[in-house]
Amino acid sequence: MKLYSPLPFRAAAPVVVLTAVFLTGAAACARADEASHRAAAEKLLQATGVADQVKLAYASLRTSMLENFEKSGAPAEARPVFEKYVDDVMELLSGALSWENTKDDYVTVFAAAFTEDEINQLLEFYATPLGQKTLKLLPDLYKKGAEIGQERYRKVKPQLDELTRKMMADVQAISKAKAQTPKQ
Repeated sequence: MKLYSPLPFRAAAPVVVLTAVFLTGAAACARADEASHRAAAEKLLQATGVADQVKLAYASLRTSMLENFEKSGAPAEARPVFEKYVDDVMELLSGALSWENTKDDYVTVFAAAFTEDEINQLLEFYATPLGQKTLKLLPDLYKKGAEIGQERYRKVKPQLDELTRKMMADVQAISKAKAQTPKQ
């Protein structure tokens, strides 16, 4: 008893053609959906000001590096050398960290994190007065949160330094003992 009867090629041809058309159409729809999803993610990045935040972070890097020099206790005569180093670092990073070079990466991250529908809901939210207030306040709230973390870290830093010192002493003792053990 045959469970199926193989179709002759002529009879199967329309099925094969329709299947190929369907799969091609499905692939085209998937590409269109992906393009639409990525476009929505890019709109979300624009609405939330991520590009501006990236640019500000890059701009503040130079200031931060120069402040670290001041805190380092290095002699003032070394400042021109350090400034040249900072200029070289900033030039190197200007391409790697520019919005133009990182935008696609951000789009990919946001598109992976949110469905297109969720992105559209976020865009609707950010268009409301509360959404605008949220966008305005979040950077300062994140900064205050970071300050809280830094302050708490400063309070436990002496204990962390002591733990690190003890760990390094233990590791050195093990390394020294291993070096003194004759190899067989």
